[in-house]
Amino acid sequence: MIKGLWNRIKNDKILFAIFIFVCAVVSYDVFVLVFDIVQFVIISNNRPALANSFATINVIASVLNLIAVATCILYAIFRKK
Repeated sequence: MIKGLWNRIKNDKILFAIFIFVCAVVSYDVFVLVFDIVQFVIISNNRPALANSFATINVIASVLNLIAVATCILYAIFRKK
């Protein structure tokens, strides 16, 4: 199953682009997770030390995740069989 999916990713340009985009979103999610953990540690010691970009980074991560999920769903609906 995995081998067939990997061959499909290599042969389909649109699926390959979606795969790269999803990998980038997952990488950004890992960054946000580490950033949030660091911010929560800082907050527990000093509330004013919270980064100004804390909410912005989390909103961007949410929007990117929604776009990635929507892209995968739309590809699954409109793909050629």
